[in-house]
Amino acid sequence: MNPTERERLLRNIREAQKKDQEEIKVRDEEMKAKGFTHRVAFWDHCTGGDDEQCDSYFSGDPRNLKINDGEAWDFWQEIKTASIGDFKVIEL
Repeated sequence: MNPTERERLLRNIREAQKKDQEEIKVRDEEMKAKGFTHRVAFWDHCTGGDDEQCDSYFSGDPRNLKINDGEAWDFWQEIKTASIGDFKVIEL
């Protein structure tokens, strides 16, 4: 790969990352307005191939969930297992 191609690819990556961050910011603001307080960003390590970045929203810090919190607890456990600990909790 010549330097011109490399710079073009890097520029495209930076532009895509900026667009993704802008979309996440808008979505975070929308979800906060709906009462959610935390976003969990995680990688879903699919058994069949490509990993996928995912976001889930919670109305409270999911690290404080208890087993009697029902579906939210179940989903939090699933995230921790599926992502193999590759996640980040972000307060909105």
